[in-house]
Amino acid sequence: MGEGPCPLEGGKALHRAIYDDQPDALLVALHRTRLLEILIPDFKKLKGLVQHDHYHRFTADAHLVQTLREVQRAKSSKRIFGVIGKLTKDLSTHDWWALKLTALFHDLAKGRKGDHSTEGAKLVEKYFTNWGYSESLKDDVRWLVESHLLMSTAAFRQNPQAQTTWKRLFARGVEGRRLTLLALFTAIDIRATNPEAWTPWKAQLLLNLVENMRSPEAKSLQGHLAFAHRKNKSGKPADKQADKLEEWLVALDPLMLQMIPPRLLTGDLKEAASAKADLPVKLWQAKNGRLWVRYHEKKTSRVCF
Repeated sequence: MGEGPCPLEGGKALHRAIYDDQPDALLVALHRTRLLEILIPDFKKLKGLVQHDHYHRFTADAHLVQTLREVQRAKSSKRIFGVIGKLTKDLSTHDWWALKLTALFHDLAKGRKGDHSTEGAKLVEKYFTNWGYSESLKDDVRWLVESHLLMSTAAFRQNPQAQTTWKRLFARGVEGRRLTLLALFTAIDIRATNPEAWTPWKAQLLLNLVENMRSPEAKSLQGHLAFAHRKNKSGKPADKQADKLEEWLVALDPLMLQMIPPRLLTGDLKEAASAKADLPVKLWQAKNGRLWVRYHEKKTSRVCF
């Protein structure tokens, strides 16, 4: 079959093959004719790789092609994805292209040593650089590949309403446009693994997580966490207690984070932590007129608002 096209030509050939939506039969043909193996040589390492559980219906190589097909279905037949299908209305042409490429790369490192998400992100870096793809596209796909299991874990195995869940996702960059992309790809990946595994119940759980991550409570937490981890002019952490502040913040009532400015709240928490005696009662009135009263008891390390 020869050595295949030069890197730049390989990237152009893949773009011509799948950038525009194609009939299912053509996508299957790309696999069966081994064209994908020519364009992406690491693809051949997945050939016939079986994942021995009741959940995965396809071999690893077939799963990637199936995922590509599901990306197109999400675009043309979003109803089959249930309530999560509404996220497709926010996507740009760039986003759809990123999802198609993520489909081909997200499990490309399966069967290797190390975490396949991390190793897969390295493959994105290698191929996209060789292909001359844009930095923005490379960054998006690399991040999606590295993060593609995060939301299924958070939505189905953790509490989507917990601030600890939001914190973990924010720390991995799950916000804004990338939140939308990752949520949609999570649904696509599940359907491509086994269509019967995607249910209205899972669609609702995943959408609940998205809506929680977009809520005023989550945005307030994000703002406080960003303030705790802010940098000084030299680029170093401005607060040596940032990690400890993070623990305190996620334990607080979300309403408090919405009402009290980050500088005031983090400053008070630090003062309480270093106090050698009970602190005097502090009063603070929010813009909406709500009055906050802070009590501190050194003996029990209790701080109450």
